[in-house]
Amino acid sequence: MGKRVDFSARTVITPDPNLNLDQLGVPWSIATNLTYTETVTPFNKERLKELVEYGTHPPSGKTGAKYIIRDDGQRLDLRYVKKDSDQHLEIGYKVERHLKDGDLVLLNRQPSLHKMSFMGHRIKIMPYSTFRLNLSVTSPYNADFDGDEMNVHVPQSLESRAEALELMMVPKCIVSPQSNRPVMGIVQDTLLGSRKITKRDTFIEKDVFMNILMWWEDFDGKVPAPAILKPRPFWTGKQVFNLIIPKQINLQRTSAWHSESESGNITPGDTFVRIEKGELLSGTLCKKALGTSTGSLIHVIWEEVGPDAASKFLSNTQWLVNYWLLQNAFSIGIGDTIADATTMEKINETISNAKNEVKELISKVQSRQLEAEPGRTMMESFENKVNQVLNRARDDAGSSAQKSLSESNNLKAMVTAGSKGSFINISQMTACVGQQNVEENSYLRGLTPQEFYFHAMGGREGIIDTAVKTSETGYIQRRLVKGMEDIMVKYDGTVRNSLGDVIQFLYGEDGLDAVWIESQNLDTLKMKKSEFDKTFTFEFDDEIGIRIICCPNMFRI
Repeated sequence: MGKRVDFSARTVITPDPNLNLDQLGVPWSIATNLTYTETVTPFNKERLKELVEYGTHPPSGKTGAKYIIRDDGQRLDLRYVKKDSDQHLEIGYKVERHLKDGDLVLLNRQPSLHKMSFMGHRIKIMPYSTFRLNLSVTSPYNADFDGDEMNVHVPQSLESRAEALELMMVPKCIVSPQSNRPVMGIVQDTLLGSRKITKRDTFIEKDVFMNILMWWEDFDGKVPAPAILKPRPFWTGKQVFNLIIPKQINLQRTSAWHSESESGNITPGDTFVRIEKGELLSGTLCKKALGTSTGSLIHVIWEEVGPDAASKFLSNTQWLVNYWLLQNAFSIGIGDTIADATTMEKINETISNAKNEVKELISKVQSRQLEAEPGRTMMESFENKVNQVLNRARDDAGSSAQKSLSESNNLKAMVTAGSKGSFINISQMTACVGQQNVEENSYLRGLTPQEFYFHAMGGREGIIDTAVKTSETGYIQRRLVKGMEDIMVKYDGTVRNSLGDVIQFLYGEDGLDAVWIESQNLDTLKMKKSEFDKTFTFEFDDEIGIRIICCPNMFRI
């Protein structure tokens, strides 16, 4: 509940795509300030002696120690200890040492709204003054890099380190019990690159493929056979994924991610993702396969092979695909928002038709010919009809703009991959803004002063809504947490409060860990009776007097 604590640090976060999923880049200034207490044993005495010698100002690239605590409780501050005799260590003494690479810490971003707002990371000490994060771990923290700050907490005992390791580490939090699906997936550049690299016409030259192999940490020196031998060897983008998908993975699902409003408008060629024994046989990998939906590739790896394999897959995908994308540049420009002449003509026609329809509605209102809709005044009915006309115009103009975009269009590439942007963005940039109840030009053509004013009105309303909602939900959340903070699952499986009152006899009334729940398709449930009878009919054979079950795909029994 927001108490102040020792052994914590806070600074701004920045991205680092070369870190592992569960790594955290920590500045030297923080690592040499925070401490972890280690008890001196025969096994670590020499190592701790070295740290004590380095003291509070260790040599470059090393960490030291802050205090020695003797077995009588006396605390020696290594800033002021000069004599070697004072620095000697005995078995049972404690040393408060600086953080070192691989130490476990807890990372948090406020507001902490679910358990994935606090996760365990392994640290890597790095230069400069910010915490460095892997991009895929930003989603559960809801973090971005526009100035967000985050907190680090250093566990102070072996027990708390064990809890962090077993319960809170990032790989163990990939699948959320809240919605039994992953909360981390491939994002941004890597998601875009994954779709582009797995397209059917993507071939990789020998030099680039060799360099990609060097980014793969499990490379054993064996280079897979090229897909094409003549005129010179070429590897496919799918072969890059064959390296990193675990061999026991089998998956079939439709690809081509797009938001609901635009479904059906984008028609990608390579739409059916098929993975057999860890080999990507067909399909482009986009947000549907690499994102946070139930049954995505990440979800399947996490459940079938385990958390560490899923974490490794996310990290490897980023390293390999980002290197390939570096060699195959991607950028977006004004050119990507310009539709061809025939499409622009069609858009202009759609908009002028809509304007004429609105003029007709206005004249109907003026001549009292417009009938009021049930439960609405004349003006409300008019407003409603105008909105319908304008929205239809916006959608029509938008879909014709979108259909005109070629496969080489970079805006379309981002939308199809699911990395950024949507149908609405395409239509607003290319066709018209719309929906703000005053028909507007596109961003490309530029808004008139009136349009700009009304657009700003809509924007201001959104900002106020957000500010109001944040404070209200925050206060509701606080009341809920305060009211339920004493509720826990006890060792007998019941859920009780601090007085021992039973709240549930079984957690969730079914005792299931929601992480392991997965949706299954049972075709027979959806069948009509006629379909069911056709598929599974029951007959009676008089001669032998037994019931015969007949299925189209089974032998008669």
